[in-house]
Amino acid sequence: MSKALFVTRHDISVFTAANGNVDNDKLLPRILIAQDIHIQNYLGTDLYNKIQADIVGSSLVDPYLSLLNDYIKPMLLHWSMVEYLLMLELILLMVVYIQRILKIAQH
Repeated sequence: MSKALFVTRHDISVFTAANGNVDNDKLLPRILIAQDIHIQNYLGTDLYNKIQADIVGSSLVDPYLSLLNDYIKPMLLHWSMVEYLLMLELILLMVVYIQRILKIAQH
């Protein structure tokens, strides 16, 4: 079964403070993680799978379309940024750690 993202990179750049300053290769997996972990937790598996299937089949209609646009997307935008920022924090910590090792190795 194909996976449909409930938000796009464009949605994140327009509706969050990230603007266009995000790396697509790092962001898209974080959207999927946020969707699978957080959104599925709130919706429940049955509703989550129904919305997924309707998006993939291009048959999403009200009330599910309204639910997606009015509630799920705003929540997912912010959860995606949380996941993205957590990943960036890990990258920054690794860079600092590597710099310290290189500095110690030079002495």
